Amino acid sequence: MKKILQSFFNYQSMIYKAILFVFTCLFIVYFFPKKGQFKYEFNKGQTWEYENLYAPFDFAILKSEKELLLERDQLKKEIPTYFNQNTAVIEEVEAMYTQKFSTYFTYPVNSSRYKRHFEFGLNIIKEIYSTGVLPLNYKHEGGDRVGLIQDHAETELDFNKLLQPAELSRFLDGKLSSTTFIRFKNEYYKLLFEIIEPNLIYDERFNEQLLESAYSKLAISRDLITMGSILISNGELLDGS
Repeated sequence: MKKILQSFFNYQSMIYKAILFVFTCLFIVYFFPKKGQFKYEFNKGQTWEYENLYAPFDFAILKSEKELLLERDQLKKEIPTYFNQNTAVIEEVEAMYTQKFSTYFTYPVNSSRYKRHFEFGLNIIKEIYSTGVLPLNYKHEGGDRVGLIQDHAETELDFNKLLQPAELSRFLDGKLSSTTFIRFKNEYYKLLFEIIEPNLIYDERFNEQLLESAYSKLAISRDLITMGSILISNGELLDGS
């Protein structure tokens, strides 16, 4: 018992300070408000009945998550979407066209009709690949402009100039409808459907870098309020903005 009392007296000062610290903390937590109180009462749609309210310090009005998402979507439509061109594809397609043409058009090889139909189809192929064929099942989420990259050179054009494989029939209708070759649409369609291959490769890494760079420059605030500016005037309608 004597040892316990001796220890108590030795640590009396420390115990007193600990008890005082605990009571001080409890006092602060209990009596101080948990959050700031706004001294004005108001409702949206009513007029401001108090004196003019001024900004006590500089502060920014941040954009909402919805506003930021809309800006990102708009930015995605303004930045061109980039594809790499595979120049070897057109050579392979032309070689396949030459090899398979006689399967669908059975004229004598040296006849003028053979040559005329052959040249017509070959010109269609050249026109298709002068812009390019999109990857299968490609879903476009960008804007109207695209960039085609070949050997570090860039060509920019409208997205609707590119051919989607599923639109081959519609494309041929446009090329054949006003010509005498319209009677051979089925032959051309079957032949081209068999040999046409996508030559455009979506450059995912480059496109993501462009978007991230553009997103990083978007302002997260839509306005800056300086200290002393009027936030709301007496009699002004409260519209929630």
